[in-house]
Amino acid sequence: MVHAWDLSRAIGAEERLPEHLARAALREVEPYAAGLGGTGLFAPAVEPPADADDLTRLLCLLGRRP
Repeated sequence: MVHAWDLSRAIGAEERLPEHLARAALREVEPYAAGLGGTGLFAPAVEPPADADDLTRLLCLLGRRP
């Protein structure tokens, strides 16, 4: 799902993803996200805005800057 967002951003397409999918992905990734930054596969997490939706929180957790 996050790679779809990456591609959408790269080609200037719609970046929004269904909120229920973002919520489900966030729940799956949160337990082990802290270890992903050190793998070289993801950038270090960034702090999301206080009012961030689930997609923004997911993207920030995986090192994206939405």
